[in-house]
Amino acid sequence: MFPSIDLTGQYGQASIESSLLFNPISNFWNLGAGLTAPLFQGGTLWYKRKAAPYDAALADYRQTVLAAFAQVADTLRALEHDAQTLKAQSQALDSSRQSLKLVQANYTAGKANYVQVLIADLQYQQARIGYLTTKAQRYQDSAALFAALGGGWWNTQTAAGAAKKVP
Repeated sequence: MFPSIDLTGQYGQASIESSLLFNPISNFWNLGAGLTAPLFQGGTLWYKRKAAPYDAALADYRQTVLAAFAQVADTLRALEHDAQTLKAQSQALDSSRQSLKLVQANYTAGKANYVQVLIADLQYQQARIGYLTTKAQRYQDSAALFAALGGGWWNTQTAAGAAKKVP
């Protein structure tokens, strides 16, 4: 809507012969100014100014949608990682359980001492804690996925009750 003012300037040396290149007569300079202003655009500038808040709101909306998609994608990736970790922890738990059973059988047969039973039990308990921690992380990431998708799981009773009341 406002005029644009341009100021330009140049200074340099130019010569046809290389022997005169650094001679003062080869120097040149140039100054220029320009003024441009919109004369008639049929109200386009006024409408663009009026549309600026709507364009900003549209950009905010697009940014929000892109952030939501990114959050869902990150949560899905975390759930995939949790599934792999949970499988590994489950295998570790099974193997430590088998190890504990074997050490206990050796202890009852008199082939192992009680310290070995305690060590096997400690390894089993650590594997169990790791499994439960991984399972808790998976539940936490599942809840984060519900939240990223818009939530709504906490008010299903009220939504169902409201739907029943409508004739």
